[in-house]
Amino acid sequence: MDVLNLLWKMFVSVVMIKVIMAEECIRLQDYLDEFNKCCKYSPPYPRESFEQCLKTTTEKGGTDEEEYLSCVFECYFDRLGLIVDNRLQLDKVSEHLQSMSEDVRSTVIAAYKKCDAETTGSQRVCHSYARELETCTIIEISRRCPDELYNPTETCDKRKVAEICKS
Repeated sequence: MDVLNLLWKMFVSVVMIKVIMAEECIRLQDYLDEFNKCCKYSPPYPRESFEQCLKTTTEKGGTDEEEYLSCVFECYFDRLGLIVDNRLQLDKVSEHLQSMSEDVRSTVIAAYKKCDAETTGSQRVCHSYARELETCTIIEISRRCPDELYNPTETCDKRKVAEICKS
């Protein structure tokens, strides 16, 4: 009976730690290098188009980093046909995912769907929808990383259950 009580206490402790961890947030800047190694997902989109957009949007985005990245992603996703009139084209996303396993494809598609529903974007020089969508999607994929891409470490496990601090 004592063993059963001990096991129960251990189980409750583990659950409580997970609940506490889930309610805490973690500072992205404190773990950025480690988080980048948690999920070995790399978007399967052609790099050439991205490099072309980097060159063509340098002047358009100016010195504001967020605006520059908005311009780059607006250009890039437009060239790939992933976004048309600020609407996600899931069929185009699916085309680019064909070389990946079914588990990875379903995780990526689910992340894009979730983030598409939550992302509106705004426009100054360039529309921020593509940048915000991709940022959200990468974060969502890292939280739900398929086992075949996941690097199980203490920090990565914590990232799966904790929120990123907003400030």
